[in-house]
Formats: sequence, structure tokens, C-alpha cells
Amino acid sequence: MTTFVFCLGKNLIHGVQSVSYKSKDTKDSNVIKAKKEWDADPDRWFTLGFHKLMTIDEARGRARQLNAQDFVKRQEERIQRIAIEENSNKKKYDSVLPIEFVEEFEKRYLRTRDSETRKGRRKTSHARSKWNAAKKMIVALKIDPSEWYYYNKEVYDYFHEQQLSISYISILSLVNAWGYFICRKLAKPFLPVTRPLGYERQRLLDAHYQRNKNSRKASDPLPHEVLNDASGKMNQANFNWLFISVWLGPPCILG
Repeated sequence: MTTFVFCLGKNLIHGVQSVSYKSKDTKDSNVIKAKKEWDADPDRWFTLGFHKLMTIDEARGRARQLNAQDFVKRQEERIQRIAIEENSNKKKYDSVLPIEFVEEFEKRYLRTRDSETRKGRRKTSHARSKWNAAKKMIVALKIDPSEWYYYNKEVYDYFHEQQLSISYISILSLVNAWGYFICRKLAKPFLPVTRPLGYERQRLLDAHYQRNKNSRKASDPLPHEVLNDASGKMNQANFNWLFISVWLGPPCILG
């Protein structure tokens, strides 16, 4: 981000200064919010729209205009980058999960409602959440479903790299359902990926344990004011349980 500020004289501007917070300009700095400053050459003032006879208010107005133009330009560039990335991701996604087949699969195999969504405790059904995770895995694997059984170790490696829990591996049921469905549509053979056992299962357990070991930390206490503000904005049963936990502490199981 580049802005223009002024070293002011008594009534007229005395100098024009550029300030950049871009990482490429501040890569050599060890400060958290690093910035780089440099003075604009007086010969460049006219190009930037400044001159020595401008009043302070005029110079400030011109600076705001330059900053606004720079902001709009950066926003347009960001929107273009996002659009290009989304288009690229859509093509990548469509090359593995064609939308027409996905829609038919979801109608046939996916349960869109469950007891939790009916009671308002979840916005998305458990099956939908698992299917979203399964789609992410299918796209990441970049392996034709007819060859999943042959490359089953690559499937296990995906779980290992993500350091996912054994319970998360239940998405294999939906992954295999998709593999069977799409191979049947394309007249290809299909064998399901089996759940990891023995060494492979232990390897996944160790990876998940290591992830938790490195990431676990105590949560910050929940202020009563924040809890009160959440009243009416969340499921009442969940709020009541949270309210009791905050004021009385977590329940103890005696035995």
C-alpha cells in the first residue's frame, strides 16, 4: 500500500513523501508493521499533481485523491485475481466432478436432512459436511476413481498429510459411493478403497496425535458480556448449556 504524505512548511507544502507497507519493499525489516519511506524528487511533483504554490488544503485534497485512486486500482486488481482463480478452480473441479453427475449423485446418495438440522442445531446436515470433505479429497487426489484401489496408499497418504483423525476417515464411504457411481456412468471397473488397518491405521493415529500435541492450548475465558450479547442469536439449548458452563464451570462426572 502506497500513500502520499507531506512535510509541511508554514503555509505551503515543503515536500512530498511516499510510504509503502508492501512486503517486497519491507522484506529486510524486522519490525512487525514495517514500512518504507522515501521522498519524491521535486521534478516528479508535477507528474503527481503537486506544485510548490499549492496550499496545504489543496495538497491534502490531492493526496486523498491519489490514495483513493491507488485503492480502487488495487481493489480492481484483487477482484481480477480472484475471478481468474475462481475460474481456474471451477475448471479443475469440473474436470474431476462434473456438475451434472454431482447433482444426480447428491439426489441419489445424499441425505440432505437429519435430526440436527430439523431441530435447528445445524445449518448443514452431517452428510452434506462429509460430502464436502469427500469432494475436497477427490479433487486433491487427481486419480481416476477406477484406479483408487490400485493407488490406495496414495489415499492413505492424503489422510496422513492432512493429519486427520480416524473418525474423519468415515468419508471413505461417500468417496467410494462416488467412485462406484461415476465408474458405472462411464462403464469403467471399480473397486472400493478399504479402510486403513494395521500399520497404515497406526501411522494415521500418530500423525493426528502429533497435530493435536502441537496445536492444543487453553481457550481464553468467555466474558459474561459477550455471552449475554449472544442470547437470542444462537440455538437456545446450546446457549443454556454454555450459560451454565460459564457460571458454574464444566460438569464433573463422579464415580
